[in-house]
Amino acid sequence: AFLRSEKEDMRKDADHSRRALAQLREEVSRLTEKLEEAQVEPDKLREEIKQKSEEVAWLKAQRADDQDVAQLRTELDRKDLLLKGARSMLRKLQDDVHNAPPRSEYDKVVAASTKLRTD
Repeated sequence: AFLRSEKEDMRKDADHSRRALAQLREEVSRLTEKLEEAQVEPDKLREEIKQKSEEVAWLKAQRADDQDVAQLRTELDRKDLLLKGARSMLRKLQDDVHNAPPRSEYDKVVAASTKLRTD
């Protein structure tokens, strides 16, 4: 009878231990799932950070390109003004040459002005 009672107590302890072990296993499974979910979140955040960094790099490159384009346009405008000025000067020189007196008349004018100076 004493052995039966001890045996029964041991069975009850074993059943209790099995239930406790099953609960612990469930708890471990639940915590493992939470841990896996928690690990996914940083991975998502890392991916978002990577994407945002790429976007920022692209925007900085675009901005640099825009600045380069603006500088090139400014330089082009400046050179265009210089070219217009040079063309204007060339036209004036061409007009002066076209409107200059014939060579023989020019020689007469130079000779007369030289004569005036020597007198």
